[in-house]
Amino acid sequence: MRTRRIHASLLATVLAASVLTVATAPADAAGKHKPKARWDVTQYVSGTDRLEVHGRAPGKRRTIQVQVKAKNRWVTIGHKRSQRNGTFRVTAGLDWYGSHKVRVRAAGRGPRFVKGTTAVISPAYAPVGKPADYDLLGTSKSSSWRFNPCQTVRYKVNADDTGQAGLDAARAAMAQLSAASGIEVKYTGATHMIPAANDKKRLPKRTQLVIAWGTHAEVPAFAARGADGLGGPRRGFYARSGRGPVVNMTTEAGVTLLTESYGTSYTPGFESTGVPGIGHLLLHEIGHAFGLDHSAGTDEMMFGGAWTPEADGVFRSRLAAGDLTGLTKVGLGQGCLRKVRGSFRTTQPQAPAPLG
Repeated sequence: MRTRRIHASLLATVLAASVLTVATAPADAAGKHKPKARWDVTQYVSGTDRLEVHGRAPGKRRTIQVQVKAKNRWVTIGHKRSQRNGTFRVTAGLDWYGSHKVRVRAAGRGPRFVKGTTAVISPAYAPVGKPADYDLLGTSKSSSWRFNPCQTVRYKVNADDTGQAGLDAARAAMAQLSAASGIEVKYTGATHMIPAANDKKRLPKRTQLVIAWGTHAEVPAFAARGADGLGGPRRGFYARSGRGPVVNMTTEAGVTLLTESYGTSYTPGFESTGVPGIGHLLLHEIGHAFGLDHSAGTDEMMFGGAWTPEADGVFRSRLAAGDLTGLTKVGLGQGCLRKVRGSFRTTQPQAPAPLG
């Protein structure tokens, strides 16, 4: 009799253990497949790395987006579909200087999935100058000019007079302006247009900016104004960001540099002694196209007078502290622009040349 009781007790224990195992198995499985995200890369020097995040999202084959926060909206900077089991790994290019809120989210139908963090992107150098040394084009903040920060600035280059070196320099300068402002830029090919040769001529289709070199014969304004470069907005619309003030949204801008000064008044590169590199002139004139006016700070690329070298006697063509602050005032951090209906603004006089 006692043996039977022992067997019955053992059987009950085994059954109870089996029930416990069956009951806890789904919970363990659920924990194993719980939605999650881990940010692998969030801090780096601009141009050296990319944001990277991996994890598991609820649902199958969903579009996983990486986004950065602008003033009034989230902007998608990378995306990829998750696997059938929900796992994903996404990288996204973000070279915009500063500390920014970023997030990963699953778009479309399915359970909500959003995981955020902060990304810190640094320039590769310590900027000289003072952050307050900047000014914006226009007589006031409400009359300033800027591209729509949430749209890619598509640009073409006329390097007929300089060859590949001029093209490379223009692209390097645009990369600096993009990193400082957060505005994406895209080189879309060559053109033979010289913006300053005809202020009224429209830019090629789907182009917001043309950078070119022109001779004294092609651009009489160089001699008339004693200038080595001319740059600034050409056409635009009244627009605003959210409920902010109305500004001038640039839809076309032009930059023209004096061919005769290339290799003489300016060396072909971005670092030189004796005279500045062509990078100085490019950054200055493209800065006007992005909405910056002349600065009183002698260390700034937007300085309105003759540049001087750094303490070691070297001219380095890179944006200074005031330039960087100014570009944040017309960049992605200010939010996306939308056209104000019924208003249109045509040509804005081109900004003064840096040397004259």
